[in-house]
Order: sequence, then C-alpha cells, then structure tokens
Amino acid sequence: MGAKSAIYGVGVRPRRSTSAGRLLWRLGLLGLIVGEGIVAASATWVYFAARSRVVAPQDVPAGSTALVLGSKVSDGEPGEYVRARLDTAVALYRSGRIAPLGVVEFGSAG
Repeated sequence: MGAKSAIYGVGVRPRRSTSAGRLLWRLGLLGLIVGEGIVAASATWVYFAARSRVVAPQDVPAGSTALVLGSKVSDGEPGEYVRARLDTAVALYRSGRIAPLGVVEFGSAG
C-alpha cells in the first residue's frame, strides 16, 4: 500500500468512537431524559395540588393573608406582571378581604 492509498482512504478503516465515549454519551442522554421527566412530573404534581387552592379575587375569604410575589422593578416602576399582582392585592385589601399589606424587597432595582 503506497502513500496515495492512505491519502485517498483506500485501505484505511474509519475511526469508530470508543466504547467509553459512547457510554458517556448514552449516560448523558439518559440523564437528560430522566431530568426532564422529573421536571415534568413535578410541574404536573404542583398544578394538580394547587388548582383547588387558587380562587378568584371575589372568592377570597375575609381575613386571609396574601403573599404577592414580584419581579424586577425598573426605574422605580413595577413591570406589567407585578403591577397586576399589586393591583389585585390592593383591591383585596380595600375590600377588607386580606390583612394589612407589607412589602418586602430583595435585591436592587438595577
């Protein structure tokens, strides 16, 4: 076999991945699939466990406690998601359905 045959691939066996590399790839893929399954099962459990506990603002029992979760505030103004939560909490407070509000902020506004 001459130099030309090696250049053009004649008589040269293709390189196969090692069994360790293949095993590592398969274990990684299996880990990803199992991880996705755990996340999906957890999200499904939370949905079914909490669906009976979520009520419309007008159905909140008097004397309840509200926890308003937020997100980042830019230039002193809450985003649209936080604004809607705060508006609902204020309406519930004014209607007497929840106890007085307290605001706790973690982090900075930018």
